[in-house]
Amino acid sequence: MFVRPPAPSCPAGPTHGAGHARGLCPSRRPVTPARLLSNDGPQPTSRKLRRATCARSTTRRDFLLAAAAAAPCTCAVCLAQTQAGKDAYKRFFAQALATTMDEYEERVGPRKAALLGSNLAALAAAAGRSPSRRLAVLDLGVGAAPNAPYLVAVPGMGRVTGVDPNPFMFPYARARAADAGFLVACGEGTEDGGDDASASPSHRPTFTTVRAAAEGLPFPDASFDAVVCTLVLCSVTSVQDTLAEAARVLRPGWRFLFSEHTAAGWSEAPLIRAAQALFDPLQQALADGCHLTRDPEAGLAAAPGLRLVEVERFTVPGMAFIGPHVAGVAVKKE
Repeated sequence: MFVRPPAPSCPAGPTHGAGHARGLCPSRRPVTPARLLSNDGPQPTSRKLRRATCARSTTRRDFLLAAAAAAPCTCAVCLAQTQAGKDAYKRFFAQALATTMDEYEERVGPRKAALLGSNLAALAAAAGRSPSRRLAVLDLGVGAAPNAPYLVAVPGMGRVTGVDPNPFMFPYARARAADAGFLVACGEGTEDGGDDASASPSHRPTFTTVRAAAEGLPFPDASFDAVVCTLVLCSVTSVQDTLAEAARVLRPGWRFLFSEHTAAGWSEAPLIRAAQALFDPLQQALADGCHLTRDPEAGLAAAPGLRLVEVERFTVPGMAFIGPHVAGVAVKKE
């Protein structure tokens, strides 16, 4: 026959009032975090006390799990998601872009100079503009302003507005623009378009930076005579939204000039195309969302507000996965 063991006696004795009768023994200390984490006290001797100790251990484990969940994670992945982490990455990427692209610019420079110089000079000549009313150009995704030397050399250049979502690019962009010969505005410019694209009193073209995403440009419709887009469509969130915005701020009949790296053709360069597909996720993580497998020509052909009039495909030597390029001209539809 099973005999239930006697209940353990209260250390304070049975005479301390009604609280003991209700199970509220004053000798039972409240459960606190410090007590949950402690293992002091006598070992349980009865089955009931062992069950109580097991319950206390479970409560301690739950407490520790809750505390761990509430504490901020300090791993590199989680830190990168904080605002401080994002700013640190943007600052690092701006410095890297400003200091590591000289070789690329040296190799692609002659083609960019021909593309930008000939088209923008033709625009200025066709418009028959006076010295007081010159070209207004939007440099989309200006970065560290690698296009500044080509733009400042265009006859009739009035104002270049450089747009970028990364404000840490702007010190590098302003410095390069000043070295190229622009009159650089201090700080960020107003969210104004090109209707007042007059030359400065010294007849030097001006350079202004504006912080904005390519998918949401803060300028009125038909604000610019030309939009320049170099190494931008690979990293924007939406190619179609970017092209729609570029078409919106262009004057009807004026030009969108682009030079972009592109996906290699499977038939022309299967090894490079396979490598692009393999390393595309890593490229996006390291290069601010840059996609190796995008084809800007396909996006431009589908853009409702633009009409492709000139396309050239070529390979920049020594540039590995970003060697395949496409460049050309699109015109805003009337």
